[in-house]
Amino acid sequence: MVDDDPSIRLVCRFNLEAAGIEVLEAVDGEDAIGTIREEDVDLVLLDVMMPRRDGWEVAETLGAAAGKRRPAVVFLTARAERADRRRAAELGAVGYVTKPFDPVELVERIPRILDRLGRGEHEQLRREVVDDEP
Repeated sequence: MVDDDPSIRLVCRFNLEAAGIEVLEAVDGEDAIGTIREEDVDLVLLDVMMPRRDGWEVAETLGAAAGKRRPAVVFLTARAERADRRRAAELGAVGYVTKPFDPVELVERIPRILDRLGRGEHEQLRREVVDDEP
């Protein structure tokens, strides 16, 4: 969970941990890169607008990391423009959630995304980032 807003991190942590999902937190993009490099991370909930490195930069860095397994990226952001969704998909995102969001729906969505990735549906998920615009 990468977000500079402590209340967003708290809500996500509380709901994800209640569902049995282990949560690591990062307060900005720079912190996120370090945590992801040190830990075995399956999925990153990633805000876009953050200090030190924004979410776009974090996703680019993860995509360029040679020789390492790349965690799935789900953007969790206030940016709701179609151009933002397209950029997320271009950066390899497999999900896009706009703020404000329903924490319960988010918790239900994460295992579904991981399950679909396990079935090799990465490209379909990327297309849905753009196609599922509300």
